[in-house]
Amino acid sequence: MGSTTPLRILAVAPVYYEADNVNDFIFSLRAHSRHRLYYLFDAERLIDIDLSAWDVVVLLFTVDLRGEDVSPAARERLRKARALKVAFLQDEHYRIHALTTRLAEIGAGVLFTCVPEAHHQTFFPSASIPTLRAIHTTLPGYVPSRLERRRPAGRHRPVDVAYRGRRMPYALGDLSREKQRIGEVFDSFCRERGLRADISTLEHDRIYGPAWLRFLERARCVLGTPSGVSVVDFDGSIRQRSDLYQVTHPDASYEDVRRECFGEADGRVVTDTASSRMFEAAACGTTMVQLEGEYGGVLEPGRHYIPVMRDYSNLDDVAAQIRDRAFCDGLAAQSHRDLIASGRFSYRTFVRRVDEILEANATASTTAAPPSAAAFYARAYRWRGPAFVPFGGSFAALPTASTPLGWLARVLRAVPRLGHRPAVYRFARNPYQMMCVFHSTSEILRSRAVIRSILRRVWTDPDLRAAVPALRLVEDLVKFEVLRCASASETAAEPFAVDVSTDGPRTLVFTSRAGRSMAGGVTRPAAELLDRGAAAIVWNHSAISTAVVWEPRPGRRTLVGIGTSGVYWFEALSALSLRAPHIIAPLLCEVAGTHRAAATVA
Repeated sequence: MGSTTPLRILAVAPVYYEADNVNDFIFSLRAHSRHRLYYLFDAERLIDIDLSAWDVVVLLFTVDLRGEDVSPAARERLRKARALKVAFLQDEHYRIHALTTRLAEIGAGVLFTCVPEAHHQTFFPSASIPTLRAIHTTLPGYVPSRLERRRPAGRHRPVDVAYRGRRMPYALGDLSREKQRIGEVFDSFCRERGLRADISTLEHDRIYGPAWLRFLERARCVLGTPSGVSVVDFDGSIRQRSDLYQVTHPDASYEDVRRECFGEADGRVVTDTASSRMFEAAACGTTMVQLEGEYGGVLEPGRHYIPVMRDYSNLDDVAAQIRDRAFCDGLAAQSHRDLIASGRFSYRTFVRRVDEILEANATASTTAAPPSAAAFYARAYRWRGPAFVPFGGSFAALPTASTPLGWLARVLRAVPRLGHRPAVYRFARNPYQMMCVFHSTSEILRSRAVIRSILRRVWTDPDLRAAVPALRLVEDLVKFEVLRCASASETAAEPFAVDVSTDGPRTLVFTSRAGRSMAGGVTRPAAELLDRGAAAIVWNHSAISTAVVWEPRPGRRTLVGIGTSGVYWFEALSALSLRAPHIIAPLLCEVAGTHRAAATVA
């Protein structure tokens, strides 16, 4: 397309309110692109958009292409559109085959991925995506303007070593495991060496927004590891095996799970890149102490960070360098010059490159005029999605019915002790999803006498009430009912049957199987467990998706997550089944009941 003619681009991107680095990436396109961008914050609304008005449709990484974010009808609309289809991908290490299939279905033409160039054809073979024109490697995040303008904090930093990490799923392998391990090692290391530390790998201690930058500015040094994984799970089977193994072996260590489920795959293909955390540390003038790695070619040991050997054998040298304030100040200053001041990794530079790639691959395809910005975003507001409108180089959020939830969540997180209670914490982290759960629960309680009966019998029995977590029980019942309804639906977008079997002597497994060419079945051991109780009840939906579309009423469509891998352990239902199987047997048998007469020996 001519370089003087701005492209008309529709960017599809659900927005995460708390993660500034995600929003920075999403909105950088409009802030810095020379083209005309509109944002659609609900992928399902693609079925309501006239795609002939756009030259390019961009699916950003907050759209889950493997799951149910883009319905079959929306995928068909994308496939037929003449516009160039572009996908920005992250976390490509899981269910690659499903992702590739979806990219082929929509006719993807250009991919931006965090996968190193050497592995492009391994992940996205050209033969599997015939419409693919180009693949380009990017970083998970870049330097936003607010960090470019930020000046490193002064010398008063009360913390010597800071870190916030998280416990990642075992099935991501050794590289991802280091996010937890480095925190544990340095927590003991700092106590032994007399260094002042603020280190945690607990989920409720994570910090977001401006508070994260203030946290960095209080520390002289911050820990870090490569962003990426050392286990690539092409069909999802590794995560499935790992999750099931951990349910049936609750005391298994990481080493146990690795040996039994994915030891041979660990390290075969490694994605090792730099995250936005490195840029944030550099902008704040905080010295990076990083586990050795490639970091996508962005960071150099000894120039940008203090390197830590993977076996932690050089901690004496690391301690000496951390104590050397002049040395640390020099590393921090060099990092700021190379990563921030140079502009090499700014979003401005990144988007300029994206513009060039889109211009080289897009052709004039519009046959209709796009709506005015006012009309487009007014319509999105009526859809009751995130109410964002263009404002300067970014977006402003308009009040909606859900806005007070966001304010309440911020207040709850700030209350000492209260903010760390599991129920409060889960609401505060994602109040909008919790409200969806509330509405789903209300619908189910109104329509399902069997579930009302289960809750009533548990809450009126003091022993059961003490043994079965109330909120987890409600969540389990909601997820089970959503899955049951989806399996029974004749109009489901992704129809599936359900097999019921066992995994070990006391684990009951409901397994979703694509299609309805054959009815589901129940093995004889599973039929026995339905009556006498199971120590663990699991639904393995991984062959279909990691989420289920729940639509109790026309137009009220909600995605209900089924675990990170599509495997969900019903913790509260399991506890109830172990103590009073007769209470939940009617519910379990509704899924399996029509097949119990045909139960066969496993």
